[in-house]
Amino acid sequence: MPAPIQPFPESTSDNNAIPQQKLLALLRLVRLLKEPGGRTMAQLLSELDKKQRTMQRYLRLLEEVGYPVDKTTTQPARYFLFEPAPEGRGIRHEPLNDQETELLSLRLADLGTPNPVLAGLRQKLQLPALLLPQPHELRSLRQARILETLALGIELRRQVRLLAYESGNTGTVRDRDVEPLALANNHTQLASNDVATGQYRTYNLNRMGGAELLDATCTLPDSDRRPDVFGMAETDEWTTVELLLTSRSYQQLLRESATAAAECQPATATEQAEGWAHRYRDRVHGFHGVGRFVLGLPLEVRVAAPESLRQFVLDKVAGAKW
Repeated sequence: MPAPIQPFPESTSDNNAIPQQKLLALLRLVRLLKEPGGRTMAQLLSELDKKQRTMQRYLRLLEEVGYPVDKTTTQPARYFLFEPAPEGRGIRHEPLNDQETELLSLRLADLGTPNPVLAGLRQKLQLPALLLPQPHELRSLRQARILETLALGIELRRQVRLLAYESGNTGTVRDRDVEPLALANNHTQLASNDVATGQYRTYNLNRMGGAELLDATCTLPDSDRRPDVFGMAETDEWTTVELLLTSRSYQQLLRESATAAAECQPATATEQAEGWAHRYRDRVHGFHGVGRFVLGLPLEVRVAAPESLRQFVLDKVAGAKW
């Protein structure tokens, strides 16, 4: 029977450590320094089981082989790798302290879920584990990632594959390739052209198992059923509306759709004297979407045209039950 393979001898002395152990320690050190938040010297000594003099030597060795190490100005200092920018300029990725983390967590929570940019924002900011999703958030995080992919497909005019989409009519589950047009009904539906049939379709986000951005560009003609800025497509016809907006309602309109800014003009001097900041003019599919916007911001929006929209809003107010 062959003799069992003996493990590498353990040693608490760096001078006696074999080359493989040194290399392993250096690789682990690089991984720790690249993690969001970095590490304090005490943490590095504990996790790598090294003495401080040895650790200082390892840090200098990383500098020599092209891994410049930086540290924060806080106490205790946290060590991290200095990442160069793509164009050659360096960027400091200092970790967030506890107060900054708490504040940012609250602000991200204010955004609500699902949100198409939330997952990307967390990644770009290199947030620590405190902001990672809890088990009850996983469904919202999945939908946020789906929304992020759909929004990217709309922006880049690229096809998207809806993974494991469940049909509401037949109950069948299969992938569907679509050309995304717009997100509708408060980001709960996707308006698109179906690649297989070439027909306009809407898909519910809660029936999607996932979404994958494809390389193929969109080629099908845009549909007249594309939802308007307010996410509605209740009719095939378009109606032009004009609204006077305060600064607050203008910002809210941009939250509905960033593209709405192109349809806004500064208010006239007379209108500004009355407290209005912008005039919005665009086409809508019916009045339910734009009506919801007007009714949700009393004293912040005035219907300038058409008269039928003004009457629609008045009828809704008259029929309200408080």
